[in-house]
Amino acid sequence: MNTIELDSHTAALEEFRAPARPELPSSQPAERLASDLPPPPAWIEIDLRQLKRNFQLINDDKPAHLQILCVVKDEAYGHGALRVAQTALAGGARFLALATLEEAVTLRDRGINARMLLLGDRHEKELPHCLAHDLTCCLSDAQSTERLGRLAARAGQRVPVHLKLNTGMNRYGVRWDQALPLIELICQTKSLALEGILTHFAQSDEADKTFALLQLSRFNQVLSALAARGISVKLRHLCNSGGFLGWEFCRWGFIHPQCAGVFRASHR
Repeated sequence: MNTIELDSHTAALEEFRAPARPELPSSQPAERLASDLPPPPAWIEIDLRQLKRNFQLINDDKPAHLQILCVVKDEAYGHGALRVAQTALAGGARFLALATLEEAVTLRDRGINARMLLLGDRHEKELPHCLAHDLTCCLSDAQSTERLGRLAARAGQRVPVHLKLNTGMNRYGVRWDQALPLIELICQTKSLALEGILTHFAQSDEADKTFALLQLSRFNQVLSALAARGISVKLRHLCNSGGFLGWEFCRWGFIHPQCAGVFRASHR
């Protein structure tokens, strides 16, 4: 290839890589420029009637004693936390679960008075706000337990808490084989009441249940140790949507449907 052909070939490549485009007038606002773009090729349809129907199916299938904790964290997975929470509560959910203090307080400000469980760990500075807004905390370390206990005692309250066990998902929680000292600390703190104990399946919806069964075994080890010490826990929960659908023997305490399948093509 001679020099002229090479230069021509290079110019063609550059034109392909960086096609010329007209300069946009700087006076046009960004909103107007965006409105001129073609619509996206995909979208989400939120069908609250389908969500309502899914809760009806859950209620028809579950044992009478089993309660529903609906996970509405992250703006109900992008579906709209307020409307999903309202639909879930109307469908029989007894608890809502959220990830952050801001999420929970926002729902409180919008008129949601139901019980709310904050998943994950709380920063020390968040704990007074949890008390002020009647939010139930998950505990997994001694420092947060002692701090919350002091705040509750100072306020003249006895607040319910849930203990988060790490049985293998490794996101949050105290290891199942190191949990007893923390449980004893909670039980010894008069301003706290151990209302619930939970863990979370990492692979409950897979065909191979080996690891999920291991997690269940670890969870039951802790429950057996509590029973041996005469410690009674009202709410025991680990079944997410996959656990509820496939495992009859997991059906006690709460189930955790993730918005209970708000899409038309739902998983519930």
